[in-house]
Amino acid sequence: MDHEENEPKLFSLMEAERARRELEPVLIEAMENRRKLAELDEQLSAVANRILIWPAGFPGNPQERRSVSMLAAGRGSYPFLPPPG
Repeated sequence: MDHEENEPKLFSLMEAERARRELEPVLIEAMENRRKLAELDEQLSAVANRILIWPAGFPGNPQERRSVSMLAAGRGSYPFLPPPG
């Protein structure tokens, strides 16, 4: 304890409190963004796994194959792709 009491202070209690007030919203936002990114990462992993199991890179069932063919021909859209333009 004596050693800690003899060390010079790097900043005052008021400065520490002010810094905490300034940093707290930033840290909360960072924690929320980390949670959102974890959810997105799970979704992207699911899509990546689905792509890996598609034979020859195409969806497995006939309706999905037709959707991909129509998309390639410019006559449709695939469910998880954003609309063109």
